[in-house]
Amino acid sequence: YRAHDFRVFVDEEKEYYCHSEDDDDGEEEEEEEVVTVRFTTLVRGTFSGSPLKLRTKVMESNGKVMNCPPTSVSITFAADGPQKGKIIKLVTDMVMDRQIGNTQGYSGIAGAAVIAGEEPNEYLSQPPLVVLGRKFTGQLPYFDEHYGETHLPPFPDTVMIQLAKDVVEANFGLDKPDLLSSEFSYLEPSIGPLNKGRYLEKFSAYNILDAVRDMDYGFMHYRVDPYN
Repeated sequence: YRAHDFRVFVDEEKEYYCHSEDDDDGEEEEEEEVVTVRFTTLVRGTFSGSPLKLRTKVMESNGKVMNCPPTSVSITFAADGPQKGKIIKLVTDMVMDRQIGNTQGYSGIAGAAVIAGEEPNEYLSQPPLVVLGRKFTGQLPYFDEHYGETHLPPFPDTVMIQLAKDVVEANFGLDKPDLLSSEFSYLEPSIGPLNKGRYLEKFSAYNILDAVRDMDYGFMHYRVDPYN
């Protein structure tokens, strides 16, 4: 279990979490200032121990190696009040790239279930129309080889980060298609992968930046993945 890129996030105007001490009518909600720590995980392991207990069955160990995709974790702490220092909210297994690893894009218990031999029920994690669409577009390719091995990037981190910022400045390549390679692939949690032509065709038709002219994407915490 590799956790890296720890960083603290506090909204410029302070982040608050509203809660009520009880559910009685008329009870005023209290606001507590909170601080959130976010980090990236890269889960690796071998299914060689005790049987894995799932919802409706128990899977015997098979010796297979589990390589999960990188995921994002957020832990929100109370920053004041009687709960100061305690966890208010925990968000885990937010997959960042479902093409990485050998768990069909799943992490956590779902990823372990795939390695144990239990096929995931996509209808439980994706909208039905998305699942049906994927059946017509073919199997999503996965890239497992060498991911997770520490390596040196071809350029210094400062150069790689600037290249990424240039892509953002070019509206993710929509304004400068030459930035996209012939092997370009676009992926979202419920869309893709799309090749270069389909990506440009699909997203060039949208006018969200014209419709929301003061949009601020709030990009932050650029860093180079040490394992990819």
